[in-house]
Amino acid sequence: MKLNAKLKKISKHNSFNIAIAAVLTFIFACFFEYIGFYDTIESKTIDFRNTMTADYHKADTNIVMVAIDDNSLEFFENNQVSWPWPRQFYGVVVNFLKYSGAKAIMFDIHFSSQEIARVDVNPEESELFFANSMQNAGNVFLISSLSDKNKGDEVGNPIIEKHLFNMNDKLKLPVFNKTDAPIISFQQSCSNVGIVTLNADPDNIIRRVPLLYNYKNKVIPQVSFLMYQKIMNLNLENYYSLFKNIPSDKNNNFIIKWYGGGGNTGKVFKYYPISKLIVSGYKIEQGVEPEISPSLFKNKIVIVGGTAHGLLDYKPVGIKSSEPYPGMEIHATVLSNLFKKDFIVINSDIVKIIVLLILSFIVPFSFFKIKKIWLSIPIIFVLVLIYFWGSIYIYGEYNYLLNLVVPELTLFFGFLISSVISYMVEGKQKKEIRKTFNRYMSPQVIDEILKNPDDIGLGGKEIEATVFFSDIKDFTSISEKYPPAELVSYLNEYFSQASDIILEHKAMLDKYIGDAIMAIFGAPIYRPDHALAGCLAALQIQEKLNILNEESVKTGKPCFITRIGLNTGKMIVGNIGTSARLDYTAIGDTVNTSSRLEGMNKQYNTRIIISESTFAMVKDYVEVRELDFMTVKGKYIPIRIYELLGEKNKTSNLKMEKKSIFEEGLVLYRNKKWIDAIKKFDEVLKLDIDDLASELYKQRCEIFINDEPPADWDGVFHAKTK
Repeated sequence: MKLNAKLKKISKHNSFNIAIAAVLTFIFACFFEYIGFYDTIESKTIDFRNTMTADYHKADTNIVMVAIDDNSLEFFENNQVSWPWPRQFYGVVVNFLKYSGAKAIMFDIHFSSQEIARVDVNPEESELFFANSMQNAGNVFLISSLSDKNKGDEVGNPIIEKHLFNMNDKLKLPVFNKTDAPIISFQQSCSNVGIVTLNADPDNIIRRVPLLYNYKNKVIPQVSFLMYQKIMNLNLENYYSLFKNIPSDKNNNFIIKWYGGGGNTGKVFKYYPISKLIVSGYKIEQGVEPEISPSLFKNKIVIVGGTAHGLLDYKPVGIKSSEPYPGMEIHATVLSNLFKKDFIVINSDIVKIIVLLILSFIVPFSFFKIKKIWLSIPIIFVLVLIYFWGSIYIYGEYNYLLNLVVPELTLFFGFLISSVISYMVEGKQKKEIRKTFNRYMSPQVIDEILKNPDDIGLGGKEIEATVFFSDIKDFTSISEKYPPAELVSYLNEYFSQASDIILEHKAMLDKYIGDAIMAIFGAPIYRPDHALAGCLAALQIQEKLNILNEESVKTGKPCFITRIGLNTGKMIVGNIGTSARLDYTAIGDTVNTSSRLEGMNKQYNTRIIISESTFAMVKDYVEVRELDFMTVKGKYIPIRIYELLGEKNKTSNLKMEKKSIFEEGLVLYRNKKWIDAIKKFDEVLKLDIDDLASELYKQRCEIFINDEPPADWDGVFHAKTK
């Protein structure tokens, strides 16, 4: 048989198929990675990762928020102070925070226009009070927004030179030419002005922020980065060095690491209403106990901004939030990221390629190695889940951002491409194998082999199975009576009938040797009932031959009487031969014994002999009679052999009666009661004059009557012929 050659061919093709599928998958993956078609979806996965891994305990507790909230607006409205408030209020807040020992103060409020004149407040005095407060505090940061020359209609105030840095030619920064900066007096009084311009992603979600901006060929920092630099007391050189060492995306944007669904819930950053700070500031000036303890702000970084819904300072951000997200908390989050070094590292192009290479290979490898679609699909689904949850874990634990969408698509591409290749290439190979081996194996066995070619042990492996040997009684004499061509025709008809029955029981037709057949039950695909399958096949062959022989008598064809031996045990099944010619077959003592058992039928004039190892596996399903306790030629260990009579409850009464009487005689024989044993064997011969087994035992008894065996005689018969 050339089964091995075919399967080796498939094995070689598997490696080639894996390589082709992996290369094609990698090309598709790189293409989709390059065009960025799924960037928006990828961004959504970042939001999901933020939501799943957010931990508000990690936020910097030294950053606190002072909110212009609805309650504060209502409080002052009830006291006849409507919005917008006098700038003097902010000066009072600055004085209170300076008194409290705040480390830094940032106003997320645009002071780009002059204060509106009021009946009760002198605008110039109010602005001067605020400016002097900032000057005295020395740690107040104001904000400005930017736009390019083609967008917006802001006239605004320019940013004065004090707040700008010289451009580093190596920096690639977003370029702007217009600004909406605070009024000049405030710019002169505050410590620094930073930028709050936030460029949302295409889906209008804020996930990242530039840390530096190019304003009229000068550099100005984002306000949180500015505060970090000032608080850390970094000089200009260290400032640029820090910028280069902070991870960013391809556009030099800082990826924001969110700590949770913030808003004025106070879970992430502590919120205080501004009304209490203003009232407390006035009370301190009057020497009265403040409403809020100044100690709450000692050494704190304080951000003042709006949370009242009417101020419309809410932004959509990259994390699910139970409350609207105020703009000032975005800046607080960036500042906390900087202080806590919560930097999101984006996987580099090299890492992307390595990940895509691994994923491009792993799916085709598992697909072609497993060769079971029903098993491949859940395995690939598990791989998808492992990568999905793995990327979330890595993001949350190590702040490392692995691409998710294209790698997951890579797993899908790998499965799809592998399926197509398998259908196109292996489908053709399987058809060839099926066509070649339909003559040797049942379709069901071939199906199993094609599903699991590795299971048959291409290099040979030890298995337990049942070996079937048969040959035709007196075939030499028969062959002398018929012309060769005619004899071959009769023999092929016999082989066809016997082989069909063997294949129906999912055995492997190992080989034809002249008029003999060798088959293996339980190989190449293991089945636990191999011994029973062998016995049933042997019985069916005998039944079929009885029918054929009745017809042969009428037509003048030869009558074939086949003798069968069955033995169960360990054997080596695999490739036997040389590199030039290999046969997939079985070898071992079990095989040899089966051949000897087939030959023993001649001595007992029986049709089917099975070994005691086979009988042990089928005793509940078939009827047998024990023939002998013997050693076959070439062996020294005795075995019990049995004649297979038929299936349980289907064996003829005559056979069962012979069995009963014969076994009684066998017991008498082994107990050395020779005369009584002869009587029993004579009873069997009266029922069936051709029962050669009974005749043989009569002869042995007669010999022992005249020549008593030794005292240690164990009843073992030693066969001298095959």
